Amino acid sequence: MKDCPTFKQVARSLASVFEGSDVAGFNSNRFDIPMLQEEFLNAGVDFDFSKRKFVDVQTIFHKMEQRNLVAAYKFYCGKDLEGAHSADADTRATYEVLKAQLDKYPSLQNEVEYLSAFSTQMWTLQADSCLMTRAWKCSTLANTKECRLRKCWLKTPATMAG
Repeated sequence: MKDCPTFKQVARSLASVFEGSDVAGFNSNRFDIPMLQEEFLNAGVDFDFSKRKFVDVQTIFHKMEQRNLVAAYKFYCGKDLEGAHSADADTRATYEVLKAQLDKYPSLQNEVEYLSAFSTQMWTLQADSCLMTRAWKCSTLANTKECRLRKCWLKTPATMAG
């Protein structure tokens, strides 16, 4: 990569490749597009992403294959969740899903500290996405009064919203 041109050096030609094109990718709306938009801005290339259509295959996957407790219970326990959203049913289902996950994935350690660290690693990934999303929203709305950057503190779920 040391002999490759910088993004700034190829930004204008890359913008011409994207001109008139729509964009598709996996997790692209949360990562690739915001990063690309930010890089174009940093390179001084005015590229209007609002004229493009974006297809995020991951979003389609998540909408079509639900990622909620009912789906997790069905996947891990092979049962339909009766009384979903009641405290008792959701608590029991959550416990059964965790037990099934521990059985299914031998690499998971049945230890609270380990499981806590393992399950909170996503906050770090979401921090990057949040920062990218903020940059994307601001750069897309840069010419409007709606552009408001907010801090995004992500050390804990309670501070997730910025």
